[in-house]
Amino acid sequence: MRKFYRFLDETDGGRFLAYYKERKLILREAFEKYLQENPTVKEGLANGKVRARANKTRCEE
Repeated sequence: MRKFYRFLDETDGGRFLAYYKERKLILREAFEKYLQENPTVKEGLANGKVRARANKTRCEE
């Protein structure tokens, strides 16, 4: 969760954030589309290590 909140603080969230008073509302469909277009962001928000890097080391062994 900390990675996600840090991500929200660092991004302007142009297409997937809506503001209501002091709250940030996430537009789910727009956020899912954003993650599909930016897979590195999705991997960075995932728990654990970046999967692409882990898969490369497994294939080499």
